[in-house]
Amino acid sequence: EKMMKGRMPVAGESQTVEPIIKKAGSGKVNSYSCTNYDVYRGDVKTSQHCVASWESLEGGAEMKTVMVEMSQFMDQLNKSFKNNKGMFGQQMKFENNVFKQIEKMNGFPVQTIDYGNGVVISESELVSSKKTTVNASALEPPAGYKQQRMDLN
Repeated sequence: EKMMKGRMPVAGESQTVEPIIKKAGSGKVNSYSCTNYDVYRGDVKTSQHCVASWESLEGGAEMKTVMVEMSQFMDQLNKSFKNNKGMFGQQMKFENNVFKQIEKMNGFPVQTIDYGNGVVISESELVSSKKTTVNASALEPPAGYKQQRMDLN
């Protein structure tokens, strides 16, 4: 609970908090030069992204296309909730807004650091990117898979 304070909205919160994105210098993650952006929810820092240019990544153009499509998907997912006033709905709105902001940064986050209560709670880094062909059968659901519906409202 303490860890998620500052990342999750307060129960019953009805106002959407827009993420605040602040440029925070530059860095290098693995072999990628990148620009740091701090993300705040109000005055609480929730994450930091080190964003590399699309051109610096193998397959960067394709990754950009996927990122834009994912942003559109998240927007539709957010709109599908009947009640966006609860804690989950507000978090979805905040995360969706952050996703759109990353899209506007015009690059790929090669490092993301998430904070909770001023402490690092997770960190991820892109080690490398490689264009390859994937056999379509690798994307098929496993044997016995059954589609299920979730009611999140």
